[in-house]
Amino acid sequence: MTKQRIFQDGKDTDFSAWLRQQHEIDSQEGYITTDLDFIWTNYKTGEWMILEEKTHGGTVPRWQGEIMQKIDLLGAHDPKYKGAYLVRFENTDPQNGRIMVNKKLLNRDQLIQFLQFKLFIEPVPLHSVQRKK
Repeated sequence: MTKQRIFQDGKDTDFSAWLRQQHEIDSQEGYITTDLDFIWTNYKTGEWMILEEKTHGGTVPRWQGEIMQKIDLLGAHDPKYKGAYLVRFENTDPQNGRIMVNKKLLNRDQLIQFLQFKLFIEPVPLHSVQRKK
């Protein structure tokens, strides 16, 4: 059954809510969806990458990681494409806790360098990044 979600702060759209109410396209029938948080690009250089943001140390569910891997494979044909990355915040943003990109702990300056395409971070399957137990 499609998981009913309650969004706060207007983050849900009417279409999103409508999709979840349609029994013909229920997740039991195999239909799922995910959103892309960020397609980050420098329009002057053409470099780009996909960023999935998780707050409070969240992780990517397996199904979402598998979809992101499919998109990552499509981007791999573009030499300007730099990969898909999980950007995790200990709390909600870079200013109020630790920052991790994939499995690498960064400070604010390193995050800026990464966003400027100047700091290479090893790509990993996004769903393989888990919370430390």
